Amino acid sequence: MLKTIFIMVTLLAALIIPAQATQITNVKVDLLKGYAKDIVNTSDSAYYYMGRLTYTFKAEGKDSVWLDFTINKKGTTDSLWIYEKTGDCGLVKQANTADTLKTIYFRARILDDISGAYVATITASAEMSKMWQKADSLVALMTNAQKLTQLYSWTTDADLSGFGSDNITLSDGRTFVGWRCADGPHGIRFPVTRGYLSTDIAPYGSGDTATVFATEAALGCTFDTAIARRVGKAIAQEARAMGVYCNLGPMSDLVINPRWGRAFETMGEDPYMCGKMASHQIIGIQSEGVIATPKHFTPYLKEENREGQTVIISERALRELFCVPYEMDIKEGGAKAIMTCFNMVKVPGFTTETCASCLKASINRHLNNILRNDWGFDGIIMTDWDGCPTWVPEDSAYNTDFDMSMPHGYDFLNAVNNIDAGLWSVDVLNKKARHVAYGKLWAWNGTLLANNDQIKTYAKNTIASSEHINLTLEEARETIVLAKNDSVNGAPVLPLSKTTATKLAVVGPYANIFRIGGGGSSVVTPDSQITPLQRLTTYLNGSSVTITTDYTNADAAIIFVGVDNESEGSDRSTMELPSSSVDQNALVASVMAKVSKTIVVYTGGSASTAGSWSTAPGVVIAFYPGRNQAQALAEILFGDVNPSGHLCVTFPKTVNDLPSFDLSDATYYYSSVDSAHGYFYFEKTNKTPLFWFGHGLSYTTFKFNSMSVVGGPTISSGERVDVHVSISNTGSMSGDEVVQLYVKPTTTSSIARRVKDLRGFSRVSLAAGETKTVTMTLGARDFSIYAVDSVNKTGKWTVMPGTYNLIAGSTSNPDELVNGNGKCAVSTLTVE
Repeated sequence: MLKTIFIMVTLLAALIIPAQATQITNVKVDLLKGYAKDIVNTSDSAYYYMGRLTYTFKAEGKDSVWLDFTINKKGTTDSLWIYEKTGDCGLVKQANTADTLKTIYFRARILDDISGAYVATITASAEMSKMWQKADSLVALMTNAQKLTQLYSWTTDADLSGFGSDNITLSDGRTFVGWRCADGPHGIRFPVTRGYLSTDIAPYGSGDTATVFATEAALGCTFDTAIARRVGKAIAQEARAMGVYCNLGPMSDLVINPRWGRAFETMGEDPYMCGKMASHQIIGIQSEGVIATPKHFTPYLKEENREGQTVIISERALRELFCVPYEMDIKEGGAKAIMTCFNMVKVPGFTTETCASCLKASINRHLNNILRNDWGFDGIIMTDWDGCPTWVPEDSAYNTDFDMSMPHGYDFLNAVNNIDAGLWSVDVLNKKARHVAYGKLWAWNGTLLANNDQIKTYAKNTIASSEHINLTLEEARETIVLAKNDSVNGAPVLPLSKTTATKLAVVGPYANIFRIGGGGSSVVTPDSQITPLQRLTTYLNGSSVTITTDYTNADAAIIFVGVDNESEGSDRSTMELPSSSVDQNALVASVMAKVSKTIVVYTGGSASTAGSWSTAPGVVIAFYPGRNQAQALAEILFGDVNPSGHLCVTFPKTVNDLPSFDLSDATYYYSSVDSAHGYFYFEKTNKTPLFWFGHGLSYTTFKFNSMSVVGGPTISSGERVDVHVSISNTGSMSGDEVVQLYVKPTTTSSIARRVKDLRGFSRVSLAAGETKTVTMTLGARDFSIYAVDSVNKTGKWTVMPGTYNLIAGSTSNPDELVNGNGKCAVSTLTVE
């Protein structure tokens, strides 16, 4: 339980924002009971506390402010070392915040006795407000026609068509920069060319390249927020070298059916994991002054008839599942832009539009209300390319909250005439232009001209640099999942040996193909294309292994299989391994009939159903690991690197095990919020998949020793707890494990809920014999549902009191999450 240990807390200062009255009152600080160094694995003698600072914030107007705080011992300058802050600090949105209670959670390091009187100082800065004021002043210097040019991609340079716009001259003679964006979820696809920052880069399709990182599905399998951040930063550096300051990514959509053609572009099926990984990639992208644009808000489910489909979904399902990653992208990642999806969205009881075309996600008032009002998002909302087509009524498009109609601005082309005729309000145009102007100012450090020296720029040799290429290898190693490793002749089939004389057959339709990802806007031109067969040949040169393509007399075999037809614009026609050119399951069966030591390497961007491929003793899953995929696969197959990836999607045994999903449906009714999709669905319906979400094996063994909950075993609804999980490497090889924290309600309720939800994860590296403690935090949201008032058509996040099992393991598989088996650690928490 929380206890107040500060004898006195005083507000010392609050900066008044120009033209606004700001009040910060009712300041209170609480600390949790501290935990000692042996729990958090530190080498010093300090104690660590998790604390909570609450205050009431009121301001007139809607400009955001920057809030921070310090805590000092009374009468001294000695301040607590606050090493982590989350919640209502930093940039605080003022939309819908008048007289509201704000909460900041922090972690403090304390060397000596905690007792005594303390003073909390909260400061409010209007620095962010000044940027908005500057944006307003710029818009005031534009003609209405120039404001309109800010809302779509127009240019006289054919090389930039659809992805850039020209500079404009303001009424005071200054130049305001044009627009430059690029597709870039796992590498920059569209290099911006001549006349900008890097004049020696050729147009796309003329031999230019970029670093090809792992697809988002592969990145999701790392469960590694640090590498997501590093990859985002590298992609942004290459964007800047190409003159790009807006990256159209990452993709934060959920995979509800693996046949979706763009499943390879997403982080997987779980909302929390997708949001956490994407938000860290956004942090990396924006650290280099490049606008991140998570897409496609939401829900976006399939390619077939994607522009004509209507998704009908409950408010609870929308909020608890599909909105979660985007809310995290905005609130945790700080995304400066967001892209809407193609399809129509209808939320019964909340959708007010009467015309079918007005359900389009880009102009959907309910979705825009979530972004602008509920979340306080003040960045750029843009459509997908032709995502708001000409058949959408112009006035409906103009008068909603999205800003940029990409790429051609069809919806806004009559804006100036309609404003001049008094049919449309110029205030709407000003607001849209203001959002875009602010985004440009942020990317350009508040300056106007393209030739200033304050922005971050990089030379051409940043693209596919040795640093970035090395990062692709680090990333690829973490993406690859060892899904199955059965014994053959008394020993696990993997890893293979380089020192034992072996005739190794390397076969399959993808053995000698470099697989970069599916088709569509995410395609990146690689600087190098090395296939698995090519790399294995050089990797094993000088070893005792001889490679052959004839498996009939082989000692071991590696079969490269996979799915195809993954692309933007088309979905996979089947959940099975395709057999159009080669019957892949038949090939695996034939090889296994001759070679007992058979390993299947499954390639592609999402799951398939069971078949002969999944009966092989060894199964490795590689969701397009990027440029260095062949090297990483060779290292893992032969034991130089320990596999550590975990699946970001569930593999079903049969297509009938999945919720109903017809690719041709013009209307799709999303399943109930409690059964949902993915691992939620399998556990709720008591079905056993082929491979569970979160599954991944290692060449070493791990033991989950214990779990302790600091702040438990009972908390009130507004409090947080720290969950400490002790884990040991009990094997003989160093390795990484992904600790996954699931929250499972055990109190009977009349409200339908999912069996359990992922609410934390942490990737930890352990040497052989080493033990570490992983810390994750749970708060009110982790025990909440989105409660809907169907009468008043409102809703809010509401804590559900009761008892919860906190379960830490390395998979979502309920059969392995059994207390006492060493494969998980469990504790109970009561929420009052």
